[in-house]
Order: sequence, then C-alpha cells, then structure tokens
Amino acid sequence: MRLPETQLFVYILLQVKLIDDGDFKNAKEFSDFIFLRLNLVNRRTIDPLQAKAIYFMAIAYEKNNMLPQIRP
Repeated sequence: MRLPETQLFVYILLQVKLIDDGDFKNAKEFSDFIFLRLNLVNRRTIDPLQAKAIYFMAIAYEKNNMLPQIRP
C-alpha cells in the first residue's frame, strides 16, 4: 500500500474495530500512532479521512477519561 489514503482507510477500520471491541487502551495508543503518521503526510485528498480518524481518536481518549489531553 503506497497510497496514504489507502493506509489511512485501513487504519480507521482497525481503530473502529478496537473501539467496538471495548479495547480502549489499545485504541488510544493506535490513535496516537495514526496521528503521528498523519503529520508526515500533507495531501488535501486525505482531509476527510483525517477528520474521521481524529473523531475516533477523541472517542478513544474519552473512553479512557483523557479527553482534556487532546484539547488545545
């Protein structure tokens, strides 16, 4: 998978699976990994997927009672 859009889509699927399974600790850690990967890519085509990834990141942080840590 060379395209970052494809990678991000698969990452989001895994992120949703972790949240659905109730594995919030791993979902938070994986969300951090996704966020670091997103900082390396600057393409306008991933903006909609990036928004979804950040939304699910917020859910993972909320379930771990760590939501204030991601607010600016």
